[in-house]
Amino acid sequence: MSYLRHTFFLNLFKLLSADKCVQISEFGEPIEINIGYPTSLSSDLVFGYKLTAIEEQEVHDKSRTSFDQNTEDKTNFVLVNKGISSVTFEVRFTKTGQYKLQIFGGRHSEFGDKPPWILDLKLICQSVQADNVQLPVDPGPSGWGPGAATLELGLYVPSHFEGVIYVSENEPEHVYFILAEPSDVIVELLHGEIESQNINQHVKCNIELQNDILVLHTVLSFPGDGEYVLRMEVKRGKVIRNACNYVVRTRKERPHEASNLF
Repeated sequence: MSYLRHTFFLNLFKLLSADKCVQISEFGEPIEINIGYPTSLSSDLVFGYKLTAIEEQEVHDKSRTSFDQNTEDKTNFVLVNKGISSVTFEVRFTKTGQYKLQIFGGRHSEFGDKPPWILDLKLICQSVQADNVQLPVDPGPSGWGPGAATLELGLYVPSHFEGVIYVSENEPEHVYFILAEPSDVIVELLHGEIESQNINQHVKCNIELQNDILVLHTVLSFPGDGEYVLRMEVKRGKVIRNACNYVVRTRKERPHEASNLF
């Protein structure tokens, strides 16, 4: 069974994925840990993780609301995809070996930027696929998907509650937020290897007045196969703050998923 700390239950969490203290990636596919919670708590919850290669150097230490700038390897191996009633930790592998995953989570109103330690797992990667990729960029303190920073900056009622958006080649995807007040919002499409100026034509953003309500309307068109990041920032005076980030996927079947069909 998974090692669930008492703080896991105090925060009303429920383990929805396999209840195993050791989980194995046999063919290099990501390992997913899914944690449920009451929908009423969703907007106030923050999560983080610490991924360590056992008997080797730490490979990544990432909190949803803080990042250790002294960590040598800042590449992203874990996608923390928070939805309205659950969060999924998708752990990717670019090296075989054994890893320790610590998960942190709790109410932002109670714990602020340092949620408590709630869960431990041992992960074993037995093989790595040639097309395994890390996340395009580090999302920074705001993490993936709408969260406490989104609300604080006046963006409410998102059309997409989770941290991942799928964009079809056949039609654009529309992303909406209600704005608490007129805001200077900066929206950018990012990729790990492609310069933003070469792909930003695939994202358009407008503030519209709909039934006396200010609506931030973002339109994403197909930028090409792969994973991208939609970054949304709010400028107040001379200060620019990150409000929300989404992973943008241009197909639902990623390489490891397609290979497992045969």
